[in-house]
Amino acid sequence: MAKTTKSVSPSIATVTDEAVTAASNVITSEVFETEGMVGKTVLVQPEVTTQLTLEATSALLGVTIQYSMDGVNFVDSPKTAITPAIATDAAALTTGAKTPYVVDMTDLLMPYVRAVWKAYQSDGTTSRNITAGAIKTTFCFGR
Repeated sequence: MAKTTKSVSPSIATVTDEAVTAASNVITSEVFETEGMVGKTVLVQPEVTTQLTLEATSALLGVTIQYSMDGVNFVDSPKTAITPAIATDAAALTTGAKTPYVVDMTDLLMPYVRAVWKAYQSDGTTSRNITAGAIKTTFCFGR
């Protein structure tokens, strides 16, 4: 799926793309330009477009937001996402599953951003592999 940017209002832009994993424990989204549209919070929403196959049952989908000055070298955000986590009792997240994640961007003025989606055991700390599937990632930047 091609990356698209849609201006919703003068202060909000929505950017969407889809990333596919293959025998990997994470799904990394495309690199998005913030286009100066940063502020106190960013809304990040995953939508499972192809069922995610997980290595273990009772898994959670969590996110790490990464920032970059050049669009190539990324570092994890020092601020964690307020993560409601998509939960499942099976070893899969079904197509259509989605929920918003709110990310604090106070004092972070980076021109590039990406999301790294990870699966965790239900304790929220033990990582689990995502072995197949796809996630469509939507960023909504406000200022």
